[in-house]
Amino acid sequence: MSALAISLGAELSRVQHRLGVGLQLIDALSGRPLATTLDVSLRGIGLLPAFRLALQPKGEGRYSLADAGELARRWTAAAAPRRLDLWIREAGGSEAQCLHALGPRRVQATLLEADGRPAPRRENLLRIPLLPGPAYPFPAGATLVRGRVQRQTANGPLPARWARLHAFKNGRLLASSQADERGDYALLLRYPPGLLAPATPAAGDGEIELRVAARGAPPDPHEPFDDLEPEPLVDLDLPDPWAALPAAYGLRVTLPRTLSLGRSHSGPDFDVLL
Repeated sequence: MSALAISLGAELSRVQHRLGVGLQLIDALSGRPLATTLDVSLRGIGLLPAFRLALQPKGEGRYSLADAGELARRWTAAAAPRRLDLWIREAGGSEAQCLHALGPRRVQATLLEADGRPAPRRENLLRIPLLPGPAYPFPAGATLVRGRVQRQTANGPLPARWARLHAFKNGRLLASSQADERGDYALLLRYPPGLLAPATPAAGDGEIELRVAARGAPPDPHEPFDDLEPEPLVDLDLPDPWAALPAAYGLRVTLPRTLSLGRSHSGPDFDVLL
């Protein structure tokens, strides 16, 4: 007796999931997608108890989470409007282990929906800019300001964690930055048309306003970065970024400073106590 054996070979299957949450991280200085892989997670939807779902890197600064599994269950359990609580930070087990090249952010955003699910539309791809940290690879010959921001307390000065800094000239925004957990910051002044100082500086080009904002009563962090202030997703290069800062950034000061173009500046003139 003989038998005919037919081999079908290896069967390939592909499971496609509908996109639940998608975002792209942007370098706020260059405007380009970030190539560095960061720790991006969804920590909440609406009024649901806190949780943590990691978004998966997809290249070119993109991260995504499929509308399936735990996300689908939590999305269904949340009441509309379903506001997302997204956390972005550099990889590292602790704040001290991070590179401090990019400032962390906690962003809250609401997606367009279709039939009670995240709508598969281009408008739902969130573009999130990240400000430079003190270890950002600034270009050679740039005009830089480096310093530390502290807040006065009953126990003496303490670091103003995640303070925001802006440089203005004649009402025009030249630079934005974010301090790290130690209050250290670095500002790159972006003189048009490029990132470097003018080739032939005119008198007064180095006169700026340094504006600093910090929180007066920030929460005590129990784990790395968990005292980040939630903020709506807005363009960090708004003409008046102060207007978009969370209300908790109530300690604010404006300091006139004069810089030498094409140099890095630091020292007591650029350390701020609020």
